[in-house]
This record gives sequence, C-alpha cells and structure tokens, in this order.
Amino acid sequence: MWGVSIPITNDSECTQYYKVEYKKTTETNYAFSYNATESPAVIEGLDAATEYNVRITRRCCNGQDSTPATTTFTTGG
Repeated sequence: MWGVSIPITNDSECTQYYKVEYKKTTETNYAFSYNATESPAVIEGLDAATEYNVRITRRCCNGQDSTPATTTFTTGG
C-alpha cells in the first residue's frame, strides 16, 4: 500500500479544518474523505501504480468553504 503527504499552506486566521477528498482518476465521484486540522494532509492505503485526484477545501470559521484546490498524482510501484 502507498501513501502521500500533501503540505497545506494556511494564509487565513480563521480555519476550522480542511476537507481532504480523493479518488482514483477512473472513478466518477470522490468516495474517500477526512477532515485534516493541520499540515500535512496524509492519505494512506493507496493502490500501487494508480493515478489519483485530490481535492482540498478549507472550511472557514464562518461556515463558508473556500474554492477547492485540486491536484493529480500517480503512486509508484
């Protein structure tokens, strides 16, 4: 199993948490998610030699969400 560590840069003084969602690029919907309260966001248990999409959304103290940051990566193996 593979994992990835994604650093989160916080430029806001009012962040409750970051919603971290990920999926294989061959899948339609983001099926896996968790709330990260500090950097880095760590995703573990990934399949080898697989491309993944990641979406990270900041939840602000006022209950509003930021525009999601997205990235794609491929695990080794």
